Amino acid sequence: MSDEQYNHQIGTILSPSDLRAIPGYEESVDFSKDSGRRLLEMLDYYDFSKADEYPCGIHGCRTVHQHGYLVRSTDGKLTNIGRDCGKRHLQLDFIRSRKSFRIRRKAADNLKSIMAIREGLSAYQVRLDALMSVSGALAECRDILREWMPSQHAALMEMGRRGSGQIVRTRRMSKREAEIHYLQTRTSRKDYEGGRPTIEEAAGVMDGCLFFRESLGLLLKKQLLPPIDQLKAMGDQDIQDMTPKHLEDLSRNVNNALRLIEKAEGIAGLGLRFFAPENIRKLNLLDATSDQIDRIMPSLEELAAFRAQ
Repeated sequence: MSDEQYNHQIGTILSPSDLRAIPGYEESVDFSKDSGRRLLEMLDYYDFSKADEYPCGIHGCRTVHQHGYLVRSTDGKLTNIGRDCGKRHLQLDFIRSRKSFRIRRKAADNLKSIMAIREGLSAYQVRLDALMSVSGALAECRDILREWMPSQHAALMEMGRRGSGQIVRTRRMSKREAEIHYLQTRTSRKDYEGGRPTIEEAAGVMDGCLFFRESLGLLLKKQLLPPIDQLKAMGDQDIQDMTPKHLEDLSRNVNNALRLIEKAEGIAGLGLRFFAPENIRKLNLLDATSDQIDRIMPSLEELAAFRAQ
């Protein structure tokens, strides 16, 4: 029986009994030169346990093995061939067919992955909807911060780039500190503008400054949402009709987008920590005035609901 009457699903051969159950399967097929029969294609790959070692389907070989392929011959016969047996007996036909099969197997794996994600997309959508909402609220707060505190916003961008929320203030040394400094450095008042050297001190720490390292909105709109939206817009047949290359691209992009959800949630968490009222009041350490801080406070109220979730 030709496998044209048998629609094989890759990944379904788990034991020798699965091989024997295939319609048209033959335990031994002649691939000799006299037969004129050659290997046409591989339909599946199997890995049996040691206890399930099974004879190769090449007539004249019959070596028992654990790893091999379900194959179709040029005249439609179905049998199995051991991985090493194929290399030894069928040479170039085997190598060429194996390369073709690996492409189809990868496409099948990608199709399975895409369909599984599509089936469970509603659970991810809840997280995406929450991210879009909090991203919009955080962007609004950041815009107000940029408008009313431009110098502080620039300082926060630099702190985010450095990966540190520590605020350092510069002050002139006290007379006693300066005297000690002169002795240690063999300098004097005349060596410093203003008569005394300056010193840097940690004034405090702003929480969540890594929020300013990258844009949550751009991450969502450029990298995360497009692959998900593409998948949502496609029907089952659209996906099944894709070429192996397009399946690979879609699978890679969608899986990468799903991994980015956790990263986006982390950035959103940093933003919520930064825009906490008690943290915003620390902007006075960056020389923000009380009036500037008071102007941004009402916009933080919308974030309270997200923080409570």
